[in-house]
Amino acid sequence: MVDRISTMPEGVLSHILSFLPAEDAFATRLLSKKWKPLWLLTPTLDFDQHRSGNLLPSPSSFTQFIYAAILGRSIHQPIKTLRLKGRYCSNLHLNIWLNAAAERQVQTLEVDIPCREHLFPILPCSIFSIKTLVLLKLKDVAAFFDAFSVELPSLKVLHLDTARFLDPQHLMMLLNGCPILETLKAEGVTFKVDDGPSSSFKSNFKTLSKLVKADVIHVMMMDYHIPVRIFCHAEFLRLDKYCDVDIPIFSNLIDLELISGFNVQWKSLIDMLNRCPQLQTFVFENIARPDDDDNIWLNTHVDVPECFSSQLRRFDFINFTGKECEMRFIKFVMQNSTSLRTMTISSMPDLNLEKKHAEMLEELASCPRSCNFYVC
Repeated sequence: MVDRISTMPEGVLSHILSFLPAEDAFATRLLSKKWKPLWLLTPTLDFDQHRSGNLLPSPSSFTQFIYAAILGRSIHQPIKTLRLKGRYCSNLHLNIWLNAAAERQVQTLEVDIPCREHLFPILPCSIFSIKTLVLLKLKDVAAFFDAFSVELPSLKVLHLDTARFLDPQHLMMLLNGCPILETLKAEGVTFKVDDGPSSSFKSNFKTLSKLVKADVIHVMMMDYHIPVRIFCHAEFLRLDKYCDVDIPIFSNLIDLELISGFNVQWKSLIDMLNRCPQLQTFVFENIARPDDDDNIWLNTHVDVPECFSSQLRRFDFINFTGKECEMRFIKFVMQNSTSLRTMTISSMPDLNLEKKHAEMLEELASCPRSCNFYVC
């Protein structure tokens, strides 16, 4: 039979191999002399130590395999995508691999190396100045530098998951160095030195003018948080810290999820909604417990947000505990949202609120409304 696959051009074959895990692409070198160098031409390198355990059972064999795949190719052979996922590795190895990827103009970089005994793998400075980088995902890694500079002119997607920085100023510099960032996800970000940023910390953040989606929760800064004004161009936004003096107008925002603290600041919440004229979906997640001190609802006049009377279609209240202030807020949304179609109220899963649900349903049923509401 004719081997039609092997007659294809090398460029086509290396493109096909780029869809395979790195160890499977490596295995094709045994097919024939023509196939032997092809795995080094693939634009995508996907390393997963857990997945390749049978072929590369020892940490040393996995490490040597990565060296061969990255450094075995010409420096003029680009790496379009590099994914590194595995157990803890030394900073020396990680620095060599990532510096080599930077030299080979990597466009997509994903690093997921779990820490060992609270020791985070430390990233080299070079990855924060890769002009070609479009997507960067970092998990369980750290960026500790005394001299930290960022220049990522092509970066559109940034994910930080359980990442650690030397101090909050470095996170600010990272965001400021991404002028065309479109998607930002930051969760569980911590800092080695966190004795409070300088007084100019918030003012030094630049607005992310190209941002479309931001999901920023559990960024652990002492008495500070990323100023919400830098997200003012977003269409989708999820935050757990939104109490700011200078809340901007979110003219493009259509989907908002806010996660409260243990003491809900109702005024800040209303202020935030008042600056979202195009909002269509609003999700409020309450993390307070039933035995926490009750918050006092606003006693003064409350301006009804513009989106309530024109745009808001859906409202979800997550982790309802039955407090009076929560009920007041739900009724405030329900009675003033003329375009609302669906409202969902869910209680904490470990609470027995059947009686309270019945009372709440009865009370809400008597309120003027233009929507269906669900309690679960």
